[in-house]
Amino acid sequence: MDLSILIPAFNEQARILQTVDSIRGFLDSRSWSYEILVIDDGSDDGTATAVEQGEADRPGLRCIRADRNGGKGAAIRLGLASATGDVVGFIDADDKTDISALDEVFQRLQTGADIVIGDRTLAASDIAVARRAYRQWGSDQFGDYFAGGCSSEIFRTPSVASSSFVLL
Repeated sequence: MDLSILIPAFNEQARILQTVDSIRGFLDSRSWSYEILVIDDGSDDGTATAVEQGEADRPGLRCIRADRNGGKGAAIRLGLASATGDVVGFIDADDKTDISALDEVFQRLQTGADIVIGDRTLAASDIAVARRAYRQWGSDQFGDYFAGGCSSEIFRTPSVASSSFVLL
């Protein structure tokens, strides 16, 4: 398996399969073998059921259920334990990160990087959907203190603690 994409999801029933289909549309046009793992983080809206029903006609899609809501970090850890890819990445369920950036990610990995982090809040980012005012205020006030809220992280599975690091 070349690539495992982890999608932590909490109460995303309305859009999770659309996100999965968007990712699959891109990945199907590449030569990489892949799996998409949706980690349901204790949702109470039917997210896991929607994903499980979608597995039949979406090869490579798997749903992993958390027993309870433990937050994004716990969902990612649960997904990492099930991932089989040589390269593992996680992406938010809202489908706001441009999956086509994986082309550059794989180029960076092939030239020696073990970890690549994309951040949609960088100056060159094109943010098509504005955040709600309270979310923007929180990012403005506390964004320097927290990492990972608006990013996608991709890494070689045995190299999470590697010294080779690239920021996109």
